[in-house]
Amino acid sequence: MNNIRNDYGQYATADFLHDQDFLAWVKYPTAESNAYWAAVGEQHPQKTQQMHQARGLILLLNSPVLPPVQDGGDRVWSRIADAMKEPVVRKISPWRSIAAASILLVITAGFFIFRQAQPQKAVPAAAIAKNDALPGKNMAVLTLANGQKVMLDSTGNGLLAREGNTSIRKAANGELIYEGADESEVKVHINRIDIPRGAQYRLTLPDGTKIWLNAASSLQFPSSFTGKDRTVELNGEAYFEVAADPEKPFRVISGHQSLDVLGTHFNINSYEEEDAVRTTLLQGSVRLTNTLQQASRVLQPGQQAAMFRGNKPMRIINADMEEVMAWKEGYFIWNNEPIESIMRKLSRWYDIQPVYEKPLPDIGLSGMMSRSKSLPEVLKDLETTGTVHFRIEGRNVVITR
Repeated sequence: MNNIRNDYGQYATADFLHDQDFLAWVKYPTAESNAYWAAVGEQHPQKTQQMHQARGLILLLNSPVLPPVQDGGDRVWSRIADAMKEPVVRKISPWRSIAAASILLVITAGFFIFRQAQPQKAVPAAAIAKNDALPGKNMAVLTLANGQKVMLDSTGNGLLAREGNTSIRKAANGELIYEGADESEVKVHINRIDIPRGAQYRLTLPDGTKIWLNAASSLQFPSSFTGKDRTVELNGEAYFEVAADPEKPFRVISGHQSLDVLGTHFNINSYEEEDAVRTTLLQGSVRLTNTLQQASRVLQPGQQAAMFRGNKPMRIINADMEEVMAWKEGYFIWNNEPIESIMRKLSRWYDIQPVYEKPLPDIGLSGMMSRSKSLPEVLKDLETTGTVHFRIEGRNVVITR
């Protein structure tokens, strides 16, 4: 291993987990491999966080059979970790097919439970046969200004309606597109798109802004932007790629949060069952305003703002972009996440209702899996941790220890 490969700059955490050279170094470090991976960390400092995550997962999963780790490996990692002090904003790399079919779950709090050889309880076969809940699909209901409802998953492609000078059509790929809007129009036509549980959808607004909507979300917007700004209202989660227009700011209202931009890319998670509205900026700049407290903050790329419900102050952190954008790329990614939070995400995607027989221990799970898996597959993968078990009863999923 003398020459450093160029593709490490495109690696995600999952790619390091499946890289045989990386696995060999973490499990059985040598002087040669120590030098090699130290050089990789120096050449690709933007990937040190993924290397750190992958190394930690491998060590936890293999610790019962690992030989004593040589001091050299830890010294190398300390050198790599030195490069992790400043956050780096990066594009999400494409997930490789091998990662799409895999799952790696570890307990990141209380991992001694994980190491115990606890018997695993599978989802009952009969329950799987009767309740093989499938992953979400492209499905939405569009409500036009006149109250007419259009079922977008069953309606044909082509022109759906006209409102003023705006044409509303469904593209061959299922995307909803507004085009031909006349900003001189006086009458405002308000539309609403609702994404049910177990679905997702994509649309393009009349100004060219592209929006991806997650399950159990809704967006209210005009069919043409005739005023001094471009205002939409979001409930749920969506990713925005806002078309630039310096003369007409784009505004997103989510509960008591107001977000103003000129042209940028960002994700908003505003589900009512979550403790805060979380806004993550990928590109550009946005200003967030708490309309209750009249407090404003400006986000920079790579930052996430949590606007809590109630009177708590806004909190800004450096975001894990791959975790935030996983839903749009077709994955679940959890990073030391409580099972209750994981089940809320699964409930929206698979249209199920979690039921807890008893309080669960304060344990976080980390891992990645494809959103294309069926519900029983996901639950069986989660059960491999030995911390939780599931029983499917109709649309209810009973969670036990």
